[in-house]
Amino acid sequence: MSTNCEADGLTISSLLVQARTEDHRRLEEAISSLPGTEVHASTGAGKIVVVIETPGDAELVRIVDRIGAFPGVLGVNLVFHHSEPAQGVADPGRRSEGDAQDAEGKVYPA
Repeated sequence: MSTNCEADGLTISSLLVQARTEDHRRLEEAISSLPGTEVHASTGAGKIVVVIETPGDAELVRIVDRIGAFPGVLGVNLVFHHSEPAQGVADPGRRSEGDAQDAEGKVYPA
């Protein structure tokens, strides 16, 4: 899975997808084919854990909607969600005027 950072930043999320058992393998393949997605774990009996990296929340919503619309999907639940602004992703060590820095060099944005 590649990290795609556009103007929005980076969003990392995980989902639990509940599927009909007979559609399980087909859905694993379909989900894996979506950009920024990775099937992290699967029970083989209808539960699929998916990790998603997107450039922002709007793209995450589009992917979740696509997964939810696949035939055989019974439910999609967001389990984890974290967003980073583009500024923090592009150059995490960059300091701005007014930022504080502790004795160990950790920067605290103003």
